[in-house]
Amino acid sequence: MATNNAVEYGNMAYEKLSLNEDEAITLELRKHPVALAKSVIGIIAVSVVLILLYALTNMWWFLLTWTWFGLLLFARYLNYRQERLFVTNQRVVFKHGIFHTRTYDIPLSRISAVSSYQSIIGRIIGYGSINIEHSEVKRTTYQLVPKPELIKRVIAQLTQ
Repeated sequence: MATNNAVEYGNMAYEKLSLNEDEAITLELRKHPVALAKSVIGIIAVSVVLILLYALTNMWWFLLTWTWFGLLLFARYLNYRQERLFVTNQRVVFKHGIFHTRTYDIPLSRISAVSSYQSIIGRIIGYGSINIEHSEVKRTTYQLVPKPELIKRVIAQLTQ
């Protein structure tokens, strides 16, 4: 019998993860805010250019384009809020998507190696990448995750 692990948001229940029997979530993470910051910086730069062009030319379609970029930023934010990395005592799960949810599971028994990478900026701010080798030819990489060393350590402890 699967355990229901749902969180209530108003009248809607968002199912975080369908757990197997005797399965518990050890770690749940969202991508680092740097993932969203890249989009925000890009939108701000485009906004400055479009507003200046509108002020200089008074052409309405510059504002329409700016609104479109604002909607893109909102969609990026929603996607950021829905991306999750779960580590349970049985598997590693990456779940993402707004309207169509995609879930990718890696059983802990299939994981052969875990490595992490952090750039200098990543070490200062606290983000990096995790590489999970789960067969001789398959490697899954999760980028822009917070505390990659912690994730690596937790997965390594669970796979021993």
